[in-house]
Amino acid sequence: MLRTMRENMKSLSMVLWIVVAAFIGTIFLVWGKGGFRGNRTTLAKVGNRVVTYMEFKRSYARAYDFYRKIFKDKFSEDLIKRLHLKEQVLNNLINDKLIEVVAQEEGIKVYPQEVVSEISKMEAFKTNGRFDPQKYRQLLQLNRLTPAEFERDIKNSLLKEKVLSLVKDSAVVPPAEARDEILYVMEKIKLKYAELMPKLFISKVKINEGDLEAYYQNHKEEFRVPEKVKIAYIPFLIKDFEKRVKVKEEKIKKYYQENMEEFPAPPKVHLFVITLKDKKELRKVKDALKTQAFSAVARRYSHDPLAAKGGDMGWVEVTSLPAPVAQAVSSLKEGELSQPVEVGKEFKIFKVVGRKEGGVKPFDEVKGVIEKRLLKEAARKEALRTAARARQMLKKGSSMEEAAKTLGLSVVTSPLFSKKEGIPKAPSKLAQVAFEVAEGSLSDIVRTKDGFYILKVLEKRASYIPPLKDVKNRAEEAVRLQKAKELLYKEADQLASQAKAKGLAGALKSMGLSEVKIEFSPLISRAAPGPWDSQIVDKAFDLDEGEYAWAKKGEGIVIFTVAKKQGVSEETIKRLMPKVEKAILSRRRKELEDQWFKELRKRIEVKINEKLWRAL
Repeated sequence: MLRTMRENMKSLSMVLWIVVAAFIGTIFLVWGKGGFRGNRTTLAKVGNRVVTYMEFKRSYARAYDFYRKIFKDKFSEDLIKRLHLKEQVLNNLINDKLIEVVAQEEGIKVYPQEVVSEISKMEAFKTNGRFDPQKYRQLLQLNRLTPAEFERDIKNSLLKEKVLSLVKDSAVVPPAEARDEILYVMEKIKLKYAELMPKLFISKVKINEGDLEAYYQNHKEEFRVPEKVKIAYIPFLIKDFEKRVKVKEEKIKKYYQENMEEFPAPPKVHLFVITLKDKKELRKVKDALKTQAFSAVARRYSHDPLAAKGGDMGWVEVTSLPAPVAQAVSSLKEGELSQPVEVGKEFKIFKVVGRKEGGVKPFDEVKGVIEKRLLKEAARKEALRTAARARQMLKKGSSMEEAAKTLGLSVVTSPLFSKKEGIPKAPSKLAQVAFEVAEGSLSDIVRTKDGFYILKVLEKRASYIPPLKDVKNRAEEAVRLQKAKELLYKEADQLASQAKAKGLAGALKSMGLSEVKIEFSPLISRAAPGPWDSQIVDKAFDLDEGEYAWAKKGEGIVIFTVAKKQGVSEETIKRLMPKVEKAILSRRRKELEDQWFKELRKRIEVKINEKLWRAL
């Protein structure tokens, strides 16, 4: 965490608070382990520590902002769900509290002078190589942070680093392991191969009635017709109810006033830019700027598309700028020019002509977003109320059609469907519930992300196994395929043996399989096998020169040999060893850290305020 802070402090435009540590794979929250119904301010208890609602809210807002900047126009509510952002944030907060508990147990502390020392090392806060208090305050203000908040987070990061070092410093990487990993990734082979399918041998298969009967008796479940259900249902979809509800202006304003932290307005600067290709041009432009207006110099020398406009970039968010640019312009006053900034292979000079401090986006700018959110929530509530009303009508004897007509809705009747087939154009949960309800009965209200449903089971057909005469064609096809596979596997060893002696083409010809195409793979490695199964690739790497092997692939087999092998030189291995050892060590430390947190959660009780969590 602290290293991430040090790296990103080059520009505070990147949020410092979230370490995305293989997020989905390393969420260790055990939701059923220790729930409690606490107050409205405590979200979780971790030993003798607590995670408060406000801590979660602040961390979630920062994480939300982080991903919004990373994914930009691809950022969406659906992405938030796929990232498990809520769980990720709470997981990180719980881990921080676990570290505090361990630090207290072990007497590990962070002293004020350590915090001061750490902050003073950060290049972002230096002017001419020395810590600049004014620049420190300015940068924190640009990122909506107080010195107390920032210093508290630095202290927590130092504490985390101290505690985790006790765990991670035990990791070691033997040189042989690094060498093996280099070979695993960089050694490559090209395969010469042919794929054979059972259909090539079906003409050689002979079957009789006894084969069919035996197969049928031994594989009856293959022919089972699953249970099927037919239902009628009334959908109460949120999108349909959005047309029935309205949200008053007063309610929108109230939401805005109570949740302003959801609508941060980052600081903005009005910038002009000159883009240059090399240092020779840079020297020429520096001289020109001494006597000419910035826009005039931009029109004459800049290679930027904005040159025709005098380099005018308009108003931009500081946090959206690349790190070196944000650092260069963040402390400039109106009218000041930046030092040349190297961005990629170009040099850029910026001029600040205006500033807008960060704060909260104006109401008019976010009104539409809030209205849409509140409209959806109002529609959801109205849909639920209407579904409850319909349920009461149905219980009192109204038919599905009568209830739907009264409420201005419609009834949908499904075809017969199995669990696997599901209901066309309906959520899978509806089909799941249908199989739990007795024939002729009504379901409770079924909740889905799109709305609510009530269903009635019209018909149920039990699962059954049809007699052989009804599935004879299917049985015959299955028997032929089974026998063809058995014959193919039997011939495979002989084919591999002959290929070594005659070559693959000769072996195929001698077995009457000349029509089978011989192909070559691109160069593949064990780390990047492409479409090839990793077991086949491992087997290929073990083959001696000229040797053939075969393996099952899908319904058939593939017979193969190594056509070309590309090794790794000792010089390359030696050059890569330090980098690979470092990568493996980092991975091993992460594994140790994850395991340590798992063990801690077994020892230190973690309880989630389930009621508050569900309300978030």
